Amino acid sequence: MGNQLNYEIEFYKKAGAERSPVDDYLDTMPEKHRQKAMAIMARLEEEGPNLKRPHADVLRGKIRELRCGFYTFEHGFLYFFWNKTIVITRDF
Repeated sequence: MGNQLNYEIEFYKKAGAERSPVDDYLDTMPEKHRQKAMAIMARLEEEGPNLKRPHADVLRGKIRELRCGFYTFEHGFLYFFWNKTIVITRDF
């Protein structure tokens, strides 16, 4: 069957906005940090709600946190599932 993803990630953006806060934040990250964050997001697409700590955790109800650590610096994103879509936001 191949390497088919179970979920698809979308970055949340406000109505009428050209870019999402996640895109803006990723653009400010050092390249190695961004690459690691994108790799963890790819794992989230593959594993969905089965992705566990230290990369993912439930905060409250359906709101989850995605953690992308790089040595002593940690980047965080909030996300939730909408059917087979994972909506990621940068807003805390």
